[in-house]
Amino acid sequence: MLGNNYMTLNGVALPNPKDGITISYQNIERTAQSEAGTDLAVVTRLKKRTFSWTAYVTSDWKGKYETICGLTQCSFVFNGETITVRARVSGATMQANSEYADRTSGLWTLGIQLIEV
Repeated sequence: MLGNNYMTLNGVALPNPKDGITISYQNIERTAQSEAGTDLAVVTRLKKRTFSWTAYVTSDWKGKYETICGLTQCSFVFNGETITVRARVSGATMQANSEYADRTSGLWTLGIQLIEV
């Protein structure tokens, strides 16, 4: 069981994503066909991962994500595995009327992507 704070990004324990995490895989390979019709493949890398989720955060957490996602690469610990990634914010939307919420300058929905290096 993963429990709370099961993932960190550059040592910062991240809030659990409300809608879960999506992991997509990319297989980097070149293929051609031989004269006999069989596949000839040059495999560069298999199962390169991209982790993505939607983060519902305060303005403070938005700043933390933007700082970390502005780095060239960082360390992501997920389920006990340390992975070197490029972290990126793919979009940010401020929730309507959230500027009136206490102890924050707004509530934000962020698209987060971590691309394995």
